[in-house]
Amino acid sequence: MRCYLKQIFIFFGLVILLNACSNQSSLNDSISTVDTSKQVFPKAYQWEYVPDSKEVKGFALVIHGLNQKPNVMQSVIDRLNDEGIETLNLTLSGHNMVNLGDEQRLKSFKSVTYKQWRGEVYQAFEVAKKRAEENKVPLFFVGYSLGGLLGCDLMVSSPEVSFERMVLFAPALSIHYYSHIFTLFSSFPNVVIPSFSPEEYRANTGTPIGAYNALYEAIDHFEDNLSDRINIPTILFIDKSDELVSYTGILELINTQKLTHWQVESIKKGEDARADYNHLIVDEPSVGSRQWEHMLSKMIMHLSDS
Repeated sequence: MRCYLKQIFIFFGLVILLNACSNQSSLNDSISTVDTSKQVFPKAYQWEYVPDSKEVKGFALVIHGLNQKPNVMQSVIDRLNDEGIETLNLTLSGHNMVNLGDEQRLKSFKSVTYKQWRGEVYQAFEVAKKRAEENKVPLFFVGYSLGGLLGCDLMVSSPEVSFERMVLFAPALSIHYYSHIFTLFSSFPNVVIPSFSPEEYRANTGTPIGAYNALYEAIDHFEDNLSDRINIPTILFIDKSDELVSYTGILELINTQKLTHWQVESIKKGEDARADYNHLIVDEPSVGSRQWEHMLSKMIMHLSDS
């Protein structure tokens, strides 16, 4: 909660400065925003293959979190590959660490939309589905935070989208009430809120209000289309002290929607873990060595049951 208060105070300072000095700049940025309604989205994904000595047992679509480098999922991907599961690691717009410099990447992050992200996820699903069908193996979904939300949202609102099983890391399906604070400032999409996530994990120095707008729209769309389509075997990892995602909200969602095939794994970070951000639970440094190995073992056991 403390880091969110810091963000709010910083935000007010930025709004005052921008409102006084940068109205014209913001207007120019908004005029240049691309209409993505008919856009063919770039193939911003990377295949990770299983070792030649292993049989391919499945495919997994993997999606990172908001303002997180796509490679933060590498530890998960490596274990999946070791277990015979090939992965398609999707890079959402605003997070391209390969083809865009810092300024270009942040600019694209400011103009991102929910529709754009949804289109990217859908295209990646189609690619992964085709590979799974060609190899006659199951297709899984693995998502962290925003990525988990986008995958679930696509499932509940697109009848043709399905996965055999899901693995969710702190999915943004139910966020704390104070995490909605930036909806009050949705008219300032170009304002960037400095990130308190560790530098080695974040894709940009901060998250634009425009990206928060896209996140909130994704949550609203998910809630409006909730159905039992997501009641498939799912393991969900979350820290009860998560600063963004509400642990009790997740339990309430599972209860009210009767998601009887969902299993929640409450994690407790080890003493060797980073203790500054409980929402970050994607690798060994973020949760601790013993906890991370436990999580990976649970994940593989869950997927192996298919």
